[in-house]
Amino acid sequence: MAPEILYGEPYGRRSDIWALGCTMIEIATGKHPWYNDDIKDLDDLKRRMLREELPQIPEVSELATDFIRQCLQHHKS
Repeated sequence: MAPEILYGEPYGRRSDIWALGCTMIEIATGKHPWYNDDIKDLDDLKRRMLREELPQIPEVSELATDFIRQCLQHHKS
């Protein structure tokens, strides 16, 4: 779920970009983006996202890390 949805904004291009960043993490690790965090349930994940916490980015090239970070930007209108 993209942060914009949690903020009550409509689904759009930003949500797709967020999903791309999450997909890049999944490709690099073979696991969901928050696999390494102690997420108790969906509500815990939502709280972390609203606090603008990001999932751990795997060890990839500097260029790939920067790309993922840029995809996982929180944008509030």
